[in-house]
Amino acid sequence: CQWAVADGVIGSSSTPGRRWAWQTRAWSGNQVYPVAVLYQRIVSTASNPGPRVGGLEVDVNDVLAPDCGQWNLHQSSHPNGDVR
Repeated sequence: CQWAVADGVIGSSSTPGRRWAWQTRAWSGNQVYPVAVLYQRIVSTASNPGPRVGGLEVDVNDVLAPDCGQWNLHQSSHPNGDVR
């Protein structure tokens, strides 16, 4: 994702020093780019399945910054009162 930051093709996070970069372990050599906001730590494959959630194997992503590009960053609750 370093090239994408250098070329300006991804946006800036409101978290200081972070860009909306989602990096995967598969191509990073286990090195986390310091401006990334998400890191795909576990990549589920046939030979190395990820954890099961609801009966399905899933990847695992680490959130590295409060603003990782999600919708409703500053919304603390849903209109019906449910915390999201």
